[in-house]
Amino acid sequence: YATGHSARVDAIAAQADPPLPDEMRQTGVEGGIAAPIFVSGSLWGSLGVGFRGVPVPARAEQRLTQFAELVGLAISNAAAWQRLSQEASTDALTGLANRRVFQARLDAEVERAHRYGRSLSLALLDVDRFKQVNDVHCHQVGDEVL
Repeated sequence: YATGHSARVDAIAAQADPPLPDEMRQTGVEGGIAAPIFVSGSLWGSLGVGFRGVPVPARAEQRLTQFAELVGLAISNAAAWQRLSQEASTDALTGLANRRVFQARLDAEVERAHRYGRSLSLALLDVDRFKQVNDVHCHQVGDEVL
């Protein structure tokens, strides 16, 4: 992991230097491979596979490296999807939920009030003459006011 490169150990010595962690020693692992996981060009983590009772297969390091690349891509895609989802549901300036999210939440609350036979109150505020702030002082000042 620390090097950012794949690694292969065909025979782990009982007296390894540095010593093996107790968890590894207790598993009886005799050989292993590891591959780094990169996300957006940065080292994110690593995948490791240990072998016991069989030699490390040929091309195992290459296969794990390819799999680690897929894992990195999946993590990157999940992060991008989360970011896009957040951007699609919030106002970039205020960070508040946008109209679409507001409407969906309002519909859900109205449905909940009907389901449980409860009243529902809604308070909406309108900043009077806010357009004048933008017209007189420019949109940048209006953004700061918001």
